[in-house]
Order: sequence, then structure tokens, then C-alpha cells
Amino acid sequence: IDSDTIFVNNNCFIEGKKYIFLASEEWHQPYFDSFEDMFGYNAPTKLSLTSHMMIFNHNKLKKMKAELEKKHNKNWFDIYISTVSPEEQSCISDYDTYANWMLYNYSDEVEILPFYNKSISRKYLGSLSDLTEKFINLKSISFHSYIGS
Repeated sequence: IDSDTIFVNNNCFIEGKKYIFLASEEWHQPYFDSFEDMFGYNAPTKLSLTSHMMIFNHNKLKKMKAELEKKHNKNWFDIYISTVSPEEQSCISDYDTYANWMLYNYSDEVEILPFYNKSISRKYLGSLSDLTEKFINLKSISFHSYIGS
């Protein structure tokens, strides 16, 4: 979970034998371009899976990194760094990268659900019980620094 996001309701990241990934409205084309550049195939969904929280399976993450290293013959982190561009500083998303790789390779182990989150100004940061009561229909809220006061 991102450090600027808090749970205000129940959240579940595994249901049955499936990993739950949350679809958000934060779609950003460079994330999909980077995915294709790194893996050599298109992301299996155009849904944004950048949701400020996600479960990662350690063994599958190791397989994803190994695929990148084998394909490019260099360390996975150097491949990530190579996506950086002066024209587009937000060019890669760990959430979208991992979730799309999982969908491509393990689609039967993944379920996509809606992301019930709201980004609000940090000036509204208050007690958890007050926030839970106010945002009862959400799963989480995020206090992003770029949301104005």
C-alpha cells in the first residue's frame, strides 16, 4: 500500500485462489508503452491497474524479473531505469507492469475488481473513525501531495 493511502473499509487481495487487482481511472498511456517495450508484447488489458495497493507474489515477481533479464540480457532494474525519459517522467508503473504481466502469464489466477478510492487534499486528514464514517462507500482514500488544498 502506498504511504499516502489509508483503508477506510474492508479490503481483500486474495479471494479463493485468485489474486485481486483493482482497476482505477488513473489510465496513463506511457505505462502501457513501457510494458510493451520491456516485454515485447502488448498489455492484455487497457484498464489501469494503478491502485495504490496490490498484493505481489514473491515467486511470480522473481519469474517476471527473470523474463526481463533473459529477454534483454541485463539486470531487471536497469531495464526499468532505461524506460525513463526527459519528456515523460511518469513512464512506468510497478502496479500496471506486474498486474499486466500476471494477466498475460497467469490470467486464470487473477480477478479484476473496481477500485473504490478517492483522492483528497491532505487538509482533510483527520481521525480514522471520522474518515471511515465519511467515506463509508469507499475501500480507501489517498492523500496525494498533488491534490490542491
